[in-house]
Amino acid sequence: MKRYDLSRIMTRAHYIFGHTFNTTFSYCLTKAWTEAKEEARISEENARRAAEYKAKYGNRDYRNYRSYYSSRMGRNDWRCDYRNDAKATVIRSFNAR
Repeated sequence: MKRYDLSRIMTRAHYIFGHTFNTTFSYCLTKAWTEAKEEARISEENARRAAEYKAKYGNRDYRNYRSYYSSRMGRNDWRCDYRNDAKATVIRSFNAR
């Protein structure tokens, strides 16, 4: 049997009751219980996915693994643009005469 935080559920029910118009407290309590059960289901699913990822990839962090995925370090990245290079500008000006 799952354990739920009853204080949190009641607090949420009171919040819903105070922030909605023309609703009964039983409806708000039902809504709070539904949200708590959905939250528990999502947390279990996230834990299952985390365990599956850890079993598949070990301790590798996905964000760090993907950080250099799309970076280009080709030879064109290291060349100077000849139009902005001062030396090339001087040589072009002498050759233009």
